[in-house]
Amino acid sequence: MNKATPQPRNITVLVKPASAACNLHCSYCFYLETACNRQLANRGIMGQEVMEALIATTMDFACGGTVTYLFQGGEPLLAGLDFFKSFVQQVQEHQKKQLQKQAQSQLQPQIHGQETGKVPSQEADSAPSQACYMVQTNGTLITQEFCQFFAEHNFILGVSLDGPPEIHNQYRKYPAAQDSHQQVMDAIQLLKSYKIPFSVLSVVTRAWAGKEVEIYRWFQSHQLNQLQFIYCIPPDASDTTFCLTNQEYSQLNKTFFQLYWQDLCQGKEISIRFYDNLLAMLQGRMPEQCGMMGYCPATITVEADGSLYPCDFYCSDNWYIGNIKEMGLKELFYHPVMQEFLVSSQKREDACTTCPVLGLCRGGCRREREPSLRHEEENPHSLTLHKHCQGRKDFFTYLLTTVQNGRFEP
Repeated sequence: MNKATPQPRNITVLVKPASAACNLHCSYCFYLETACNRQLANRGIMGQEVMEALIATTMDFACGGTVTYLFQGGEPLLAGLDFFKSFVQQVQEHQKKQLQKQAQSQLQPQIHGQETGKVPSQEADSAPSQACYMVQTNGTLITQEFCQFFAEHNFILGVSLDGPPEIHNQYRKYPAAQDSHQQVMDAIQLLKSYKIPFSVLSVVTRAWAGKEVEIYRWFQSHQLNQLQFIYCIPPDASDTTFCLTNQEYSQLNKTFFQLYWQDLCQGKEISIRFYDNLLAMLQGRMPEQCGMMGYCPATITVEADGSLYPCDFYCSDNWYIGNIKEMGLKELFYHPVMQEFLVSSQKREDACTTCPVLGLCRGGCRREREPSLRHEEENPHSLTLHKHCQGRKDFFTYLLTTVQNGRFEP
């Protein structure tokens, strides 16, 4: 019996080409904390053997679909421009191999079918898999040479920027305590000059509280209208140095959403990923942001030495799955560690099941439901209420009430 032609798959792979290495020393960095608690903290720069195994495994698994390679860190640009050139070249070479395999498979019915009367497998009939490249960077290492390469190969960038200099420079400094804001802004100007698409990723800390309008207007004044917010969660839940209180979380989001909605109504170009997803959910559509789905998707995270983990927030020894040099993606997805990660992410406190805003909240990212990230190794599968449970409940109640009262149409 003939095998069915494999269906194309679209997959995203989180790649850490420089492991935990970074040229900045941000006060709230979660990955430095994770790496320091592993037996081997820094895995160096990804070598050719791991790169080739990663590309071959993911491109073949996609079966003619698209593989999105999202390079993260640490700081991924520390791997150097030659690394990225080699990576793209290796992808192109693998696509040529897939084309050759496809051409050979199309000849097989004519050759082998006449000899044996059998029709060969159609596994190689799919078109070559496509590749999409994204980089999440602190921006300080972006040069004209990088920009020329990014523009040529259609890279999409995410640049870490926490807002105005007085806020950004509080926590995002070089190891010798120098400020980094100006270097990031210079990099953004370079990206604009090369017309490279990018968004801004901001870590929201207590430094934002009470300054929502000022920060929002600052982003606007610099034509930064593709935004994504990550709410700072400290490794130790009792540490409130960086983390918003529940009241601050609620007020900040109410203010930001009002400003965002006003701009949408006026036809201004604005995207804040959290709110974009909330509007989609109010319209009955599924969110695309993983922390808003109510469960963890099967994400492929590859460290520089090929080590595999279920999520970039969980690149710890406790969640180690295997190595890309030795394991296929089907094995990864069905591995007990991956399955435990996926199943445990769906656990809910009893209070969640009867909460009136569960449809919007869905519990939030599992990382924000860990009792303590520092003690994750001790009890890796224990989850509790979201650290901003009350703040989220207040904000989502406001959002639902606003919709029900007809003050805006989603």
